[in-house]
Amino acid sequence: DVVNDPQLASVDFFVPLTHPEAGTHVWPRFAGRLSLTPATMRRPAATMGEHNDYAALHLAEISKSDYAALINDGVIRTTPPE
Repeated sequence: DVVNDPQLASVDFFVPLTHPEAGTHVWPRFAGRLSLTPATMRRPAATMGEHNDYAALHLAEISKSDYAALINDGVIRTTPPE
């Protein structure tokens, strides 16, 4: 199993990330290592709808009432369909 490989473990190849819905899993670090600008994995993937408010209200400049209507009409979802 590659996740348990001692050589990869010795170079910290994998980093654990905790997702609020999927739990904690290990992911490969970035392939390149730059000493002056090191890349880091700061957070897991967003959950469905996590950034909808910001994208709609601030980036697309949709009014709050129009945004609420889009949610009520099922155009914008914040949870997966059942």
